[in-house]
Amino acid sequence: MRLSRVAIQFKKEGLYHWLLQPLASRQPKTLGEITKLLNISHSTAFKWNKEYYKEKKEGTLSFNYNSLDWLNNRSREADEALMRAVEKGNSLALKLYYQLTGKYIEKAEYEHKFTISADELIKRALAANRRARELDDRRSPEVLEQPALLSDGIRVDSGQDKQENSQMAAMAVSG
Repeated sequence: MRLSRVAIQFKKEGLYHWLLQPLASRQPKTLGEITKLLNISHSTAFKWNKEYYKEKKEGTLSFNYNSLDWLNNRSREADEALMRAVEKGNSLALKLYYQLTGKYIEKAEYEHKFTISADELIKRALAANRRARELDDRRSPEVLEQPALLSDGIRVDSGQDKQENSQMAAMAVSG
């Protein structure tokens, strides 16, 4: 199978990027291993290696491939590989297929809980009402301008309702 000019350039620049790495940090470690990874012959790798050092010495070393063009030229092969993976039962391939066809949409549901005091709720409602009146000429139903705060005397349970209940219970028993 003959490779396109773009695919050859892509492999060549893959080798060049590997050669740019410091020896200690190169992965794979040897030229033989990189030839297997790139699926090129040893003679091609040595030829490109020689060209790399010549271009580097002359200062003409450049990377001018367009990966998007390369990918677009290989879309048929990519689609076929994706379908083969789906047929083999690869769940990630199936998910990707559905994403590409618009049949899979990731959804996330978040629940936020917070507590707010009655006084703070009233203040926020009043502020929202004022803002709505500023934005809209129509008047909203009248809302108290001051929060309706309960006095301390009313907030404390006086127990009066318990006395009335006990008196009514006593009357029911005696009657």
